[in-house]
Amino acid sequence: MENVLTGKSPNQKLLVLIRLEKWLVEIQPSLRKFPKPYRFTIAQKIENISMDCVFYVLRANLDKPQRAQHILEASIRVESLRLLMRVAAELKLVSVSHLEMYSEKLDEISRMLSGWAHATKKAG
Repeated sequence: MENVLTGKSPNQKLLVLIRLEKWLVEIQPSLRKFPKPYRFTIAQKIENISMDCVFYVLRANLDKPQRAQHILEASIRVESLRLLMRVAAELKLVSVSHLEMYSEKLDEISRMLSGWAHATKKAG
């Protein structure tokens, strides 16, 4: 059976999961540059919420009866990441240009999750 998001078999990765993996890799250099007081608060929170988002996407892919709930949880975490990134920019922990780049990536992930949620609702 093909995956709704990728059109590929279940053994191949979800496109949204690939984007989340890229997000995790791309955000690391910025998080490492946070001053020490923020590295163990805001930076750690961004990293933890990002990982939670990955786990909810994995759960959504594997747990069809609870798929909609897991997608919702992932979406909530993406919104939390947006908020934390804006706070980081306000505190001058990330530049405005980095904020714009990260916001675009989160927008793309959010759109993918919304599309998946819509497809799940239609199929259910």
